[in-house]
Amino acid sequence: MTTISTTTAISSLSTADIAGLTTAQVAALTASQVSGLSTAQVAHLSTAHMAALNAMHVSKLTSAQVAALTSTQLAAIDSADWPSMTESAFAAMATDDLAALSSGQVSKLTAAQLNALSSTQLAAFDLADLDAIPTQIVAALASTTIAKMSTAQLDSLTTAQFAALTSRQMAGLTSPRLPLLTPRKPQR
Repeated sequence: MTTISTTTAISSLSTADIAGLTTAQVAALTASQVSGLSTAQVAHLSTAHMAALNAMHVSKLTSAQVAALTSTQLAAIDSADWPSMTESAFAAMATDDLAALSSGQVSKLTAAQLNALSSTQLAAFDLADLDAIPTQIVAALASTTIAKMSTAQLDSLTTAQFAALTSRQMAGLTSPRLPLLTPRKPQR
């Protein structure tokens, strides 16, 4: 297997060369090599390449790189590696990319990642996928994030998730919304 020895060497590869890398070569990239990839190069990584990335690689993806990835590429990132993505890189995801995340991926997101999203981005999550957010993450969300959630999203929270909301988070909700909320029972 050919190894790519420097960040300069990887940045000089054509998009066709990037597409031709083996998954072993992608897995062997260093942190600086990953962060040194151009957006055009990242856009040419296959789903197999994306699956070969580990948490260290995912932590080095820049906002511009994440914005250049497709929903299919992002969906190929292992669920266990999602918490490594920086908040700014996560916030660079388009709404269709967020909507395409699996429940398994959503379950691994951090409060900081979710707090970095706009209300438009938060609205992209499928209501069923919100069930996957662990109660400790719900409890750690900023009150501004809770306030950005739609009434339908808040209403879709499980009883355990709803119970995890703090008084600080509830205080961020407008009073006309509170009587509309009826948390549903968990379906597990």
